[in-house]
Amino acid sequence: MLRATILSLFLSFLILGCYEQKEGCLDVLASNFQFDADVDCCRKDGECCCQYPKLIISVKHQYEGENLSAGKVYHTAQGQPFFIQSIRFLASGVLLIDNSEAVSIVDEIEVETSEQNNIIVPDDFTIFSSTSFSYTIGDFTRPGTYSALQFNVGVDDAIQAADPAQFDADHALAAGSSSVRNSTDQLLLYDIAWIPDTASMQVVNLQATADQLVPVVVPLEGSKSAGVSITIPVVIEYSSWFSDIDLDQDLEEVQKQKILQGLVHSFTVL
Repeated sequence: MLRATILSLFLSFLILGCYEQKEGCLDVLASNFQFDADVDCCRKDGECCCQYPKLIISVKHQYEGENLSAGKVYHTAQGQPFFIQSIRFLASGVLLIDNSEAVSIVDEIEVETSEQNNIIVPDDFTIFSSTSFSYTIGDFTRPGTYSALQFNVGVDDAIQAADPAQFDADHALAAGSSSVRNSTDQLLLYDIAWIPDTASMQVVNLQATADQLVPVVVPLEGSKSAGVSITIPVVIEYSSWFSDIDLDQDLEEVQKQKILQGLVHSFTVL
């Protein structure tokens, strides 16, 4: 009996000695959380195998309920014809609202302002384009039930005045052809390439500098589980931007103001 007990203990120690611990992601908010892992893959040296769910906005660009097209003639409320070549606008401050709590993505960026102060802000700066349909805003880990999508068209003063050279070339705030900036590198609220005169067919760029924030709040009904990405399907109805413009009477500044007034009400969630 004693010999059997000793043998059993010996075999148990032998099995435990041969057991290889499994390394994996132990963060329950991650997409690749492994409940059977023994060792956390995220180390003090910054290496980490955890992958996190995303906040994604998918966009349907439309005019009077139909897909927006560069080759189609559109009309103002007064029946004046025009073409839309492309539309781009800059968004920031993306939040989901859960009851009274506003939740942002977890990605952050350090920005040096014009006063040489460093600030850390959510890295949710996104250029929306009428030719693109899906935008990954960043890592979004918080489970919840959300009642609204909130964001700003434009950026705040500190970001607007920041040197674009500090950002990576592919960042929304960098200078270059992929950014929303004018010829003097000022950030823009929007850049609209359109043909307001169908007789001359001359393409005109209507641009508004990002010297103000235009808040947008879109009601939604949706929930997010831990470890799962969330995609919000948004419709932009561009007739709200253009229909009130009088192409014969409105000066450019009046056109810009009417676009901003219509822009706020042009977003809905499917």
